Amino acid sequence: MPTPTIYILRDAEAIEMILNDDLAALRRYLAEANYLHLDSIPFDTEAQADGFCAGLAYGHDDRLTPDLLPLRSYDTYDLPYLHLLLDT
Repeated sequence: MPTPTIYILRDAEAIEMILNDDLAALRRYLAEANYLHLDSIPFDTEAQADGFCAGLAYGHDDRLTPDLLPLRSYDTYDLPYLHLLLDT
């Protein structure tokens, strides 16, 4: 089983596209030679990774776009975005 990893995205435009579930817009955005840096943090278990993500979201107003977005290597929703971001 692969190591559960959290990737932290800090690009406001890319975050907005992911939150809007717009993979096509993100693909176009990345094709314009925009560089996105992803920090990766490996964990021993998915539960530890989920706890870390919960801590990142603690106290954040859900009505605002977050400054950072954690993407999970084991989450089927996040996988298409991760594949696109990591292959760029």
